[in-house]
Amino acid sequence: MTSKFFAGVVATTGAFEMVAWGLDPLGVHTALNDGKPMAPTGKLFTCVINGIYVYLAKRLLSPTEGPAATCAISGFVPVFVFGQWIFWWWPYLLGKSAGTLAMQTEHKEQLAALPRLLPARGDNLVPDIEHTLLQPLSLLMLYSTGQLLAKVPGTATNKRWFLGVAGTLTALQSLFIFKGPDGPLKELGPLLAVSQMVGATAWLHSKIGTDRAPARP
Repeated sequence: MTSKFFAGVVATTGAFEMVAWGLDPLGVHTALNDGKPMAPTGKLFTCVINGIYVYLAKRLLSPTEGPAATCAISGFVPVFVFGQWIFWWWPYLLGKSAGTLAMQTEHKEQLAALPRLLPARGDNLVPDIEHTLLQPLSLLMLYSTGQLLAKVPGTATNKRWFLGVAGTLTALQSLFIFKGPDGPLKELGPLLAVSQMVGATAWLHSKIGTDRAPARP
């Protein structure tokens, strides 16, 4: 697969999220806001955040340009991808053992009237259509980011930029998902989500600068 393919995957994911947040065609974000449309400033902010991935797609076509910025932005990807597991996928697959029970209950009530693509699993939270479509797209984006970082110069500065952003965001996400009343050791979902974020971060970090042409004798 070519860089154009991977760039297309990342751009599609970013554009999908910009439309989902900005226009809310499926009504997901209005429902999650208790039936109130998001304020224009909120829509603008989320469009800018998701526009990061459109920039990342452009970097896939010219990976040696702005490598430090590319590495910094790539640090968002593992947290973005695996944050979805704690919000949607572990509750769907694990139910109560995923922890975050208050959040699960709130999301089930807010999204009760929305259609789904996935079958019900008992009383578990079922992801809405937007997040069902987003997960495979974002996993492809994670893999595409690995292909990009393999072509970025593997300097210490570039690696520090990547780890700085990814580490900070993982720590912030961990603070949120470990705040369940029973504590993290009794909640399987948070442990799985954080281990995935750390594992994905380590994998992406290991890819930085690996696609280098062999030195001439």
